[in-house]
Amino acid sequence: MLITTFKQNADLYLGASNTAHNPFIFNRPPTIEHLQILFDNTLYLTWLYPTFTVPFCTWLLMGFLKTLPKEIEESAMVDGCSRVGAITRVVLPLAVPGLLTVVIFALTLTIQEFVYSLTFISSVGRMTVSVGVPVALIRGDVYYWGSLVAACLITSVPLAILYNFFLDRFIAGFTVGAIK
Repeated sequence: MLITTFKQNADLYLGASNTAHNPFIFNRPPTIEHLQILFDNTLYLTWLYPTFTVPFCTWLLMGFLKTLPKEIEESAMVDGCSRVGAITRVVLPLAVPGLLTVVIFALTLTIQEFVYSLTFISSVGRMTVSVGVPVALIRGDVYYWGSLVAACLITSVPLAILYNFFLDRFIAGFTVGAIK
């Protein structure tokens, strides 16, 4: 995806007919044309805020925060913290697994809402990324491969990084209720 995002169109399409063409390297200089098409000619950024995930993630985070003992916050206040200080210095650091769980889950749901968007949303400005990108970047038999892959790359890399760096906390966020 990374290489395809920055390849010129001529570099992408010559590979099918030319056996000397290497698809895994840049045969021509890299370009940002596909990113410009994605951001300038589509509503890509608008498609990233679906509303279904907000109530579910709120419910999930509330369940996680209810498992944190009130005594921790009260102890911080006895030690001289204000309520805001107790929340920022004690509660939020303990809530990191739950917060990361909600962030990763929300990103995953956002990406996976293809059927919902395709079925119920007809306005391009209200589509999610999984429907908006193909609708805007596939016109009949013409596929804007560079911009399509750029959208996939931009959507999947942050999720993969978050998931890999915080895997242990992600698992802790899902299993915290079962351990009690």
